[in-house]
Amino acid sequence: MDSARPYDTEVEKVIVVGGAGPSDSLPQFDFESPGLVNGTSDPPPLDLKVGRTHRFRLINMNPDWRVIFSLASDSALARWRPVAKDGADLPLSRQGARPAWLLTGPGEAADFEFTPRVGGISGSR
Repeated sequence: MDSARPYDTEVEKVIVVGGAGPSDSLPQFDFESPGLVNGTSDPPPLDLKVGRTHRFRLINMNPDWRVIFSLASDSALARWRPVAKDGADLPLSRQGARPAWLLTGPGEAADFEFTPRVGGISGSR
């Protein structure tokens, strides 16, 4: 997110995924912890404006989980453009549009630009 221009909450979205607490790492329980997205287990949907370019900063704060981020319609993955990795801008040669799916490891962050052409796109983790 460019420091030369002010942060715009309409189009810039920070999504932080983390564990729900110490029980996430206890092997004696046989359940899948939901984790937290931006501090809650039930995050509200993102309000994305059709035709406007949005920038997502996706952050995996889990100490030992890999997390998948994705954007999809009912039938297929959307497409997004990677623009930064761990706070550093990517070279233009690595910013080509691709399917909106990302596997992250602990502590990883990545920024993507996405322009919805139609409504009904949803994200998952």
